[in-house]
Amino acid sequence: MDVAYQDKVLGCLSSLMSQNTSPYTPFQKLAWQRLEQKGLPQKNQEAFQYVSLRKLYESFLEPKKPALITKQDISSLLLPECQSSYIVFQDGVFCPDLSSIPSSFVVFSLEDALKSSYAVFLKHRLQASIEKEEDPWALVNAALCMQGVFIYVPPKVQETAPIQVLHLQSDPSISYAGPRMHLCLGAHASICMVSSFSSYEGSSTVYNDFLDVSLEESSSFSHVFTTEKPCFSWGLSAFRASLKKESKLHSYFATFGSPGFRRDYSVALLGERAEAHLNGLTALDARAESHIHVHMDHSAPSCQSRQFFKNILAEQSRSSFTGKIYVRRPAQKTEAYQLNQNLLLSDLATANTKPNLEIFADDVKASHGATVAQIDEDQLFYLRARGIPCLAAKGLLTMGFCQEILESIPVLSLRNTLSLWCRSFLLEQRENDATSS
Repeated sequence: MDVAYQDKVLGCLSSLMSQNTSPYTPFQKLAWQRLEQKGLPQKNQEAFQYVSLRKLYESFLEPKKPALITKQDISSLLLPECQSSYIVFQDGVFCPDLSSIPSSFVVFSLEDALKSSYAVFLKHRLQASIEKEEDPWALVNAALCMQGVFIYVPPKVQETAPIQVLHLQSDPSISYAGPRMHLCLGAHASICMVSSFSSYEGSSTVYNDFLDVSLEESSSFSHVFTTEKPCFSWGLSAFRASLKKESKLHSYFATFGSPGFRRDYSVALLGERAEAHLNGLTALDARAESHIHVHMDHSAPSCQSRQFFKNILAEQSRSSFTGKIYVRRPAQKTEAYQLNQNLLLSDLATANTKPNLEIFADDVKASHGATVAQIDEDQLFYLRARGIPCLAAKGLLTMGFCQEILESIPVLSLRNTLSLWCRSFLLEQRENDATSS
């Protein structure tokens, strides 16, 4: 992208920043300064070389006044398990009046949290996060955040029902939405969260969400991130997590098509015997694209991490996976695994994958791998030899490819919905194949 085009996009972002009616915090100013120093992503940066940056930037339009959303509009979007436990963002802005949050949680807007008894913790977290942030879009989120949310889950709180985070769009012409959430789990606390996004057909909105999670000793956090099917908006998503001693993180990601999507993970295992598990499933068709970037940082001994991402690519869709496992010298007895598998349903689909290990400890079990392949002809022959038609056999094999990720999702109703979406996607591909043949 040339300099003039980059300056134009920065000008658009600056215009959005000037529309913020609340006073800017020092952290927003710091984030904007860091963004100006780093600049917007360029094609020569490894983490963005496969992203259609020009197509993304052309999504920015002049914003218009949003429409009103009521609790009646929300009810149809809630999962059965989350009817009384949900957080609502409207066009990237936290809406406490529309939310229903468990009474055991401590909840503030970010502005209020910076004036509360949690201010010291949050200020330190924000300062450290912004100063070492490498993703320009995470800096954009920090600079343009209108009203984010801070949630503290006290020690030993065990919420059995998941909490749903609804990201709602009230006007299809809004150009940018940047929801931001900071979550801290006290020692021995445990919760499950589902983040879901909805958008209008024809929408040009860029969703740029940011979730920062701090896990204290022996706490446990499960997070499922999914987009509505079909999704019409560009998505840029940053997930940051730090894990203390014996804490556990389980993250699940599933999407079935959007014009473009990029998810950036940065996970730091800071305490002994911490565990982080990242799982993802993407199914794309047409000219859709999806990009995953992971940095897994092992800093303490006896920690475990596992990354497992699968992509199904049809028509002219494309994906990329760039992942690094970084094992520091003190992180002895680390176990770290990384695998990216890609199934191509079309000769025109493209998968780019770059798994990577960087290890400075001696006593480590680690592996990384990637596969890019079409449907196995021997497996296809096996099914056809038993009377299953070719297109049906391809569908069965592709569904089997998805099943391992789908079955790991901890929320039953969402697992069933995603399975239906997956079958619907495969049925569409089957019909396309039948038409073309």
